[in-house]
Amino acid sequence: MAQPTITSDWVGKAGEEISSVSTLEVPDAGEAGADKSWDFSTVTPDTTRIDFKYVNPDTTPFFSSYPNSNSCLSIPEFGVYVYSLLDDNVWETHGIATGFFQKIYQDPQAQLMFPMNYEDSFTDEFASTEVILGITIYGTGNTKVTADAYGSVSLPGGTFDNVMRLMVVEESVDSTNLGMGGIVEIIHTTTTTYIWYSAEHPGPLCIRDYSETFQVGLWPPLPPDTCYMDPDSSFQYDPSATSSGIPYFSIDAFELEITPNPFASQLNLSFIVDNSQDLRFELQAINGQTVYTEEITASPGLNQLNIDVQGLPSGSYVAVLMGHNEGSIKQLVKIE
Repeated sequence: MAQPTITSDWVGKAGEEISSVSTLEVPDAGEAGADKSWDFSTVTPDTTRIDFKYVNPDTTPFFSSYPNSNSCLSIPEFGVYVYSLLDDNVWETHGIATGFFQKIYQDPQAQLMFPMNYEDSFTDEFASTEVILGITIYGTGNTKVTADAYGSVSLPGGTFDNVMRLMVVEESVDSTNLGMGGIVEIIHTTTTTYIWYSAEHPGPLCIRDYSETFQVGLWPPLPPDTCYMDPDSSFQYDPSATSSGIPYFSIDAFELEITPNPFASQLNLSFIVDNSQDLRFELQAINGQTVYTEEITASPGLNQLNIDVQGLPSGSYVAVLMGHNEGSIKQLVKIE
């Protein structure tokens, strides 16, 4: 199995969507190492699916608080926005905002450094201020991220090869002054999180974490009161992730248009390339099986192509137009 390298192309771009559900059971993360296989294909959802969408930060209501961000992951249903900076070297979180609280990182928290190969590791310190219903919470901490394993992972949506797993160990301290005579609350949390990434999907395929927390209350003139919480673990995966066996591309590198959609017997493709090149067009069923393939010699500028697909059964399909290191992907529906 090829050893993957995580680059900034593995992180979603504006217009793309991912989802998440938690599971009834929390499977073991498995050992670190090369050529590993993780089978989570039988996990059962335990929560309502949450849909996320990547958007341009400057189209969101809180962008003015995060002017250095160029990437934003939103939960449209709840009006939640996570602001980040993404470039060829780093993906770092700058803050989170909703209608009732706002978190701003004075020292951003790095999520990934690029490129990241197997056994690469980095450590990052972060600091933030969060305001919830008028109460200010000050956060500090450090994160160590290690690409500790690679291999294949099986989810309910299919099996993904050339997957990189990250082990993220985060130690954080949140503190706040509750008023009421100087009562201070300090929360210490250590979380170990395993995250599986694939070049086929614009976000984590699945996440397994384990956290330990203790809380210290300062109640002058009484001595500090320490309360230990029960350890917590969880497993989430993306139910929209279906294995297609194709590389992950930007959403529309070739300005690809396909009509009609839904389609019955014919597809009309139009796309633009900057120079002469050989491309490959594929139609894939929802289970990842390639049902149509055509090699295309494209000329600079606008290209058009008609494809007869009347023999395909009705259902959902993924159309992929791929070049050497870029491409476009479209979702299509076949009707009778």
